[in-house]
Amino acid sequence: MVARLQTCEDKIERSDDELARAAASGDSAAFEELVERYTEPLFKVALRFFNDPDEASDILQQVLLKVFIGLPKVNGQLSVRPWLFKIARNVCLDVLKHKRRHPATRFTQLEALVEDWQEQQEGNSPLPDEVIERQETQLLVRKAIAQLPVRYREVVALRSATDLTFGEIGQALGMPENTVKTYFHRAKFLLRKILQDEV
Repeated sequence: MVARLQTCEDKIERSDDELARAAASGDSAAFEELVERYTEPLFKVALRFFNDPDEASDILQQVLLKVFIGLPKVNGQLSVRPWLFKIARNVCLDVLKHKRRHPATRFTQLEALVEDWQEQQEGNSPLPDEVIERQETQLLVRKAIAQLPVRYREVVALRSATDLTFGEIGQALGMPENTVKTYFHRAKFLLRKILQDEV
């Protein structure tokens, strides 16, 4: 009977805040579960900012490290979900600032292009037109998002890569919900304009 009770308790899913409190108290399984829940959404946010899966993966690692270090400090003081996305946003902004101060050399960019070309040549199988068209459309949208002002880009990144509400995005960014909505709608307008100019 006790074993049956434990099995039922194991199946009850803990909330994000419960996991965060447990992880802050040293429960590594709780931290792993929190990481498992948020790896994909946090990766998507970084990908929206940089349009580069490798860069997004590096940023994700930085975010998770900051979460691990910061959890004991915020133990139960705020909702963990907006806090996680605020960390992701801040890391993305820090990396953007660093990139502006230290732009990649042409040689590094050329190396990346050569590597991409070599990878494409190794997988000689032709792709269907639909897949290529979809990839081109996604690339256009990502490039358009990258052209947005940072304040709009971060709202679009959080809204499109996660299922955060405007209120939660406001908490993560430290701005009122109505401002978030305004930025999101202005960003959509600008994206339409950018994409129309591209086509």
